[in-house]
Parts: sequence; C-alpha cells; structure tokens
Amino acid sequence: MEINIQENRKYLNYSKWIYVKRILWSFGKLFFKCSPRIAFGYRNMILKLFGAKIGQHVHIYSSVNIWFPWNLEIDDWSAIGEEALIYNLGKIRIGKQVTISHKAQLCAGTHDYTSPLMPLLRPEIKINDQVWICSNAFVGPGVTIGEGSIIGACAVQMKDAEAWSIYAGNPAKLIKKRIFNEEIHIERALKSAFSLTRNVFVIDSYSTDKTVEIAERMGAKVYQYKWKADSNWAKKFNWTLDNVPFPTPWIMRHDADEYLTKELIEKVKKDLPQLSEDVSAISINRREYFMRRWMKHGGAYPKAMVRIIRKGKAHFEARMIDEHVEIKDGKSIYWNVDLCDDKIISLTKWIAAHNMHSVKEAIVLIDNEIGLTNNKDDLHKNLDKAALKKRQKKGFYGKLPYFWRAWAFFIYRYIIQLGFLDGVEGFLYCFLQCLWYRNIADAKIIEAYRICGKNKEKLIKYFMKEYNIDCTKQ
Repeated sequence: MEINIQENRKYLNYSKWIYVKRILWSFGKLFFKCSPRIAFGYRNMILKLFGAKIGQHVHIYSSVNIWFPWNLEIDDWSAIGEEALIYNLGKIRIGKQVTISHKAQLCAGTHDYTSPLMPLLRPEIKINDQVWICSNAFVGPGVTIGEGSIIGACAVQMKDAEAWSIYAGNPAKLIKKRIFNEEIHIERALKSAFSLTRNVFVIDSYSTDKTVEIAERMGAKVYQYKWKADSNWAKKFNWTLDNVPFPTPWIMRHDADEYLTKELIEKVKKDLPQLSEDVSAISINRREYFMRRWMKHGGAYPKAMVRIIRKGKAHFEARMIDEHVEIKDGKSIYWNVDLCDDKIISLTKWIAAHNMHSVKEAIVLIDNEIGLTNNKDDLHKNLDKAALKKRQKKGFYGKLPYFWRAWAFFIYRYIIQLGFLDGVEGFLYCFLQCLWYRNIADAKIIEAYRICGKNKEKLIKYFMKEYNIDCTKQ
C-alpha cells in the first residue's frame, strides 16, 4: 500500500499555536544553549517562560536538547546531564531527586506501525522520585519508571520498571532489587546481636550502600553471597551454613530488619547451655511491626518460627518463599520469647517488595496446582509443628477459587482473628497482606495462564523472560 503523504500529515494533529510555539522556541533555545554552565536558574526561567513546570534546585545543563518545553515537568532537586535528549512530543514527568545522566534519551514519541499511514503517537513518560537514568540509557514512549529504580548505562527500557529495582541490557531486564541494602537497619540489628555474642556474621549480597562499612566498623565478620536468577532466601541460608566457619555449636539467624528482645537474650544465655543433645532446633515468636505498630492480633502474633539451630543438625528447605527449617536429626522445642521484626521503610518500599514477592507467590501456587518444580511431599518433611500447620493451611488456601480466597483470608484474619483491634494499622495490614497481595498473586496467575495456558515449559520460559526467575531451580 502506497502511503498518502497528505493524509499522513493530518495525523500529526498539531494546532497552529503549537507551530508558533515551536518557532519561538527555536529562538529561545539559542539563549538556553549559549548560557554559562552554572546558570541553572537562568535556564529554568527560560523553560518556564515556554510553559515548563520546574521545581526548586533543578539543574539542567545547557547542552540538553529539550524538544517541547511545555511538555516537561520536573520536580525539586532533580538534574538532567549534558547532551541528554528530552524528546517530549508527549508529556515527560520527572519526580523529585531524579538524575538523568549525560547522553541519556527520554523518547515520548513514536509511530503506530500497525497502520500503513504510520500516524504519530505521543505516549507519556513518567519518572518517579529518586530514580537514576544512567549514561546513554534509552527510555521509550509510555514507560513508567518506579520510585528508586536504576536504569543502567546503555540500557533500553521499553517496559515499565518496578520500584526500587535495577535494570540493565538491551532490552532492559530486571537485574536485582535494591531492597538488599540495609543501611537503615543494620546498626540496630548488630547492637542487639552483640548483646548476646561476639561471634556475629553478616551475609551481604553486594549491597551498594553503607551496610558493609557499618558492619565491619562494629566488628561483624562480612561474607558475600552473589544473588543470581535462581537464587532465593533458602539457597542463601544454606550457602551460609555450608560456607561460614561458625565457631559455636548453636547458630541463631535473624534478618537485618530484626532485633533481639531483652527476654530472648536472657533466655539464650541461661537455658541454651543446659539443653540436651537431642534438641536440634528452637522456635521463638516473631513480633511483627507494621507502620511502627506492633501487630498483636489478626494472626500476626504469636507466630512461632525456628530461628536457633544446632550446627550440622538442620538446613532450610529448598523453596522460593515461605521456607522453613528441616531438622536432620533430633527434635525441635519452643521458647515463648520474642524476636522483633520492625522495618524502618516507607510504605512505597514495602509495597514494592511485596509486589515482587507476589510473583513468587503466584509461582508457588501454580506449582502446587500443576507442578513446575521438584517440591514434593511438603507435608512429610521433618518440620516443626508450627511450620507443618502453616503448610497445611497453604495447601487448603490453594484449592479455593481465585480472588474469593483472598476475601475469605481477609475476613478470617481481620474479623475472626480480631485484626480490627490493631486500629488503622491493623486494617491496612490485613488489607494489604490478605486482599491486595493475594489478589495481585492471583491476577499474575491468571495472566500467566492466558499467555501460556497450563503448559509447563511455556510457563517456565514466561517467568524467566518476564521476571528473570528460574522457577525450576528450587
């Protein structure tokens, strides 16, 4: 089909006023580009005169090529580096504390290739707060970059990027989550650990903040575990048990966002040396905080979990999420003392982390339904009673209808288990944990089935391609 040029031009849909502004901007651009390097305020003023919305303390360099200033919004403390291209035929919205490095390209314009006329399209680009677009990276039309994400050098980002994630490559793929960084938690965790013992080990995953610096300064021994596509927490824990030279017969595991209570420390010091040789594991209560409030109801407390194991007597089961300790030899006992889980993070980061967890939740539920992994006989493993009970409940939940089960879970925890007694925080906790998280997981199951059917090979390839998760290697 031969293209009708005159017909094609009708699809541009530019008003006469837009053409006038483009002519005026061609002159205004000369004043913009000829300004001194440090004249950030002057350049911001010029952009504002042409309709741009510019926040405070914004640094835009003179060599930046901005196509249409009136389609640019940039919030406080953000910067656009030298020779960057802002091809904003459509709106480009840039949040706070964003860095657009030199020669990066934001392209909010494309053509509808499905039509022989190739009409112009102008999908909006949105860059959320605290994002870093690295040198020579390309962000395509209609893309949203989630808060705190990093788009690596020379990456081609043509799909939305999840919050607090790192992407690289052409096409860009998820490399890892930024939640491995624990700078805000690590000092508190180590202080409580050193109250119990001087033998403290930190298993880091090549964090990019000051986690390692703080840990080494406080006297902890730091080991590095490289997180891969087939990695999960169980693999990391088992690698730790196999590779770290623990000098004591007992090992206590706690995460960076957790800390030991005074009662737990006293119990360990007093009773641990007196235990008989047939005791191989000890479960304790996890006291969970949400939005800085202790969740006492809704099934959140007491939640017994094995956290103290005898060296060589236990390991973590190979599961993507919800891993439990398998006892090789001996028995497990319960101590009624608490380990506190208190995350000092924004709700945005909490949601971002759980959004990624929901993919793994979806994979586990699919695995239970049609089998993707080699996880068999879950209910016959040598787990403690609390873990077995939880696993049984999980199996029952997986047999319920999609979406309805999330509502049933919410009613059970919020009403029957008295989650409403924890106030506003209790409602939000139950809503996000039961309704939002579980429904997101079910939605991802439905999406995967519609694309792949219940074909195991297609599903495995799908989760690898879309989420960089190898769901066969548990």
